[in-house]
Amino acid sequence: MKKNIIVSAVLSAIANVIFPLLVVFVIGGLDAMGILLIALFVLNPIVSIVIGILSDNKKVLWYLPVVNAVVFLIVESVIFGFDISNIIAAVIYAGLGLAAAYITKAVKNKRA
Repeated sequence: MKKNIIVSAVLSAIANVIFPLLVVFVIGGLDAMGILLIALFVLNPIVSIVIGILSDNKKVLWYLPVVNAVVFLIVESVIFGFDISNIIAAVIYAGLGLAAAYITKAVKNKRA
């Protein structure tokens, strides 16, 4: 259980904090905006689904996908400024993570 929490926290920190800040400070300009846009549509949904799969244990750790979405919202608000589209993306990422967690739980219960 603690292993899944630590892996989820590290994965969320890498994908939502380290990667965007590294892109902004190393690349900069419009190229960074393009890379972060690609990350918005490709990397972050995959990370949310993986964290949702990792949050399945004896009980579903529903707070892991929510924490991932909150971290995303905070970092995106710091980098780009606060916008309603950031909230919408965070809600979608939380929904993807929660759906993956409960689908994983259902599949494990079906097998058992």
